[in-house]
Amino acid sequence: MGRLASMAHMDVGMATRRVQALVDAGLVTRRTDPSDGRVSVIDTTVDGERAAGALHQVRRDHLARALSDWSPAELHQFDRLLTKFLSDTKKTPINET
Repeated sequence: MGRLASMAHMDVGMATRRVQALVDAGLVTRRTDPSDGRVSVIDTTVDGERAAGALHQVRRDHLARALSDWSPAELHQFDRLLTKFLSDTKKTPINET
């Protein structure tokens, strides 16, 4: 769970709660890794794959509409700043420890 929490930029407790909510909704399964009982393996279900695909499409459609009137220069600036923002947030720990 620690690796997932780190990748999602959240603490382990929050990641555990989020995964449990997805398990309860039937969108993922959680099982113990047979080679290391301390590790959980999370897999998407068919319903989870379908939900993720639908969510991605909604996001793509929304962004396309939101950015449809932006000029090429504005899109370039946005891309540059968003790339910088994402890079900086990945390098910055959630907790100041």
